[in-house]
Amino acid sequence: PDDREMYSNTGIAHLVAISGLHITLLALVAGKLAARAWRCSSRLCLAAPAPLVGAGVGLLLGIFYGLVAGWGIPAQRTVFMLAALFAGQLRGGLMSSWDSFFLALFLAVMLDNWSVLDAGFLLSFGAVGILIFAHQGHLDFIRRALPVIRKAVKAQYAVTIGLVLPTAILFNQHSVVSPLVNALSIPWMSFVSTPLALLGGLLQQDWAARLSADSLALQRQWLLEFDSFDWAVLPLHSQPYWVYAMAGLGCLVLLLPAGLTNRGIGLLLLGFLAWPPARPESGGFWMTVLDVGQGTAIAIQTSKHLLIYDAGPAFNTRSDSSRRVILPWLRQQGHDRPDVFMLSHDDADHSGGAPMLLSKAPPTLFAASIGAEHRLNQLARKQNTGTANCHTLPAWTWDGVLFQPMGLDISPEGNRTLLLKNNQSCVLKISNRHHSLLLTGDIEAASEMQLLAKHGAVALKARVLLAPHHGSKTSSTLAFLNAVGPEHVLIQAGWQNRFGHPHPQVTARYESLGAQWSSTAQHGALRWEFPGGPDSAKVSNALDHRRRYWHLHEKGAQP
Repeated sequence: PDDREMYSNTGIAHLVAISGLHITLLALVAGKLAARAWRCSSRLCLAAPAPLVGAGVGLLLGIFYGLVAGWGIPAQRTVFMLAALFAGQLRGGLMSSWDSFFLALFLAVMLDNWSVLDAGFLLSFGAVGILIFAHQGHLDFIRRALPVIRKAVKAQYAVTIGLVLPTAILFNQHSVVSPLVNALSIPWMSFVSTPLALLGGLLQQDWAARLSADSLALQRQWLLEFDSFDWAVLPLHSQPYWVYAMAGLGCLVLLLPAGLTNRGIGLLLLGFLAWPPARPESGGFWMTVLDVGQGTAIAIQTSKHLLIYDAGPAFNTRSDSSRRVILPWLRQQGHDRPDVFMLSHDDADHSGGAPMLLSKAPPTLFAASIGAEHRLNQLARKQNTGTANCHTLPAWTWDGVLFQPMGLDISPEGNRTLLLKNNQSCVLKISNRHHSLLLTGDIEAASEMQLLAKHGAVALKARVLLAPHHGSKTSSTLAFLNAVGPEHVLIQAGWQNRFGHPHPQVTARYESLGAQWSSTAQHGALRWEFPGGPDSAKVSNALDHRRRYWHLHEKGAQP
């Protein structure tokens, strides 16, 4: 995962994958060799032209390489463009680059209609289309012969400008060092690493394979150097459609031939990508219940601050909720890091993404129910992050919004049941003048009763409740629910999870009290926008936001 992140930050992910560049290189070399061998016989040349044979051999080898590589979108695009080249040889006439491009595009969509939803489809065909647009036609009529270096610089400029918008939309970032890194890496990979790897693999030559590995190790050194720069990646948060339209127009202006328009206008239009991100009004707050499967991860935004409550599960040793969900969400919303990261308790479905979040986006304060010498507290201190126990943390106010930790008595002399991890969960109430929210972690019946005894029913009252313990039957007691009096209950649970959350008895209890409930298992991520005034909260979910025409026959997953 760290290598993948480094390749993305330096803008060469297309090189280390099985890209069209590799397939084209092998196909062209094979085609040239086949054509040269074919020309050695006059009888063969009378039977079929050598260029046609070379194109056919290159196409066959490209198909073989593409299939072995997994037949991804870049491989398909390259093979189909090789097929267009072969078709041009068969026709015996001229075939423009646009003819090859659109034929490849048609074949890719015809064979896999859903490929248009793949990011690789947009980036692969988009990059090639940009190169054709920048090189074919208008400039060659003015300057017939451009030096190789000038052509390479122009190609890199065109791709860098042309892919600003797609990378901003898809990845919320753009690699600033990409042009320079590609200028070094493309020839290195094309003429050193890839040929040696192919030679070592196809001919079983260990020396070639070792040299290829050494060349990649050397390349890795300069990649690490470039990736270490703080300015290597420009974060680009999500923007409204009109901003993307203005930025797209700016990219077009910058790609047009010099003299047609003032390129300063293009830079000005491209600058719209720096439009400030949307934030809650003063006194209001937004809550995003992130979809992390069976686990908890919630973001609370005020006009100038951010709190992350729990970090979801770790899915395996290489991936967790922070890498997959929380960190991309932070980039999308324009946040560098949270002001407070509150970890309810150290259970895998709540703390699995905590190490990654503390390392990649260290908060100002890390509050949790864990011991002072716990590994997560030690990691936080290494990142110069303050630490605190959430049960003794005083209340604070951000931008007119009150944050009240509802501490529990978890001393060793207390109730043994309260010493269980679930019952040590941090409980946090967030409220303004008209709206209130209660985050409860995985507390069970014993902690619910202590909250009532220690803080009283009035302090716990909230309009929106995060279901304790994902809607488990060991929580959400009737006395606790009567005290909170929620109008809506939010449940974070995985689809068909093995624990059976939420339990039918618990959801029936919510309904009997007149509370509506929503689950991430049915609706995906949930977004609540609580205004500073008396207006109702604005509610949305991923299911409705991402609905497409092929979903019209669906009613959503049923609990």
